[in-house]
Amino acid sequence: MKRFIAVLAVVALTGTLVTVNAEEFQYGVRANFNFNFFSIDEYDSDEGAGFGAGLALKYYLMEELAMAPEISFGYRNLGGFSYRTPLIGRGNASYREMVVSIPILAQYHLHKVIPTDVIPSDKLFAVGGVQLDIPFGTKTKGTNSLGIKFDEKINSDHRSVVDFSLAFGMGYVVAPNLSGDLRLVQSLHKPLTASGLISEFKASFTSLALGVTYLL
Repeated sequence: MKRFIAVLAVVALTGTLVTVNAEEFQYGVRANFNFNFFSIDEYDSDEGAGFGAGLALKYYLMEELAMAPEISFGYRNLGGFSYRTPLIGRGNASYREMVVSIPILAQYHLHKVIPTDVIPSDKLFAVGGVQLDIPFGTKTKGTNSLGIKFDEKINSDHRSVVDFSLAFGMGYVVAPNLSGDLRLVQSLHKPLTASGLISEFKASFTSLALGVTYLL
């Protein structure tokens, strides 16, 4: 219920901004493919992959600087980890979920920083800001150290309602309304508690996302 309310609040805020200043915004669609890396200290971890699609906005504050918030819906395999329990054996677990992602980003075009005769910097931009992720239906699958397989849903005691991350990267304007970018997204906390047979481990995530945006 908390996740549903959070999504409704963000959608309402985005709709209000577009309605009030519609003539000042560019809007369009975005799709991305992401690689996700699961991080737990002192344990072997594996990567996963995912994808998403949604809406993108762009509002220029000045010639080279713009705000670029987005909202998207997607699937992500968060990856997983393996562990060994003394005197018993090895276990492993992986995690997957649906997610609503809300990057709130600034976009800076580099033509005033890098001379255009060095590289085509009029088409190159840097992007950075914060990202909120609201997960749904997180599930874990694996084998515990007794050799018993499991595939079950994670309850809210082990998964945060909202993930807070930093996002930054570089992009390139392919055509007047079409651009692509590569972003690194790093969680600022450890939003998932992974359970072993006799222990619990706090996990954080890192994602590398390749996206394409088309603005009208």
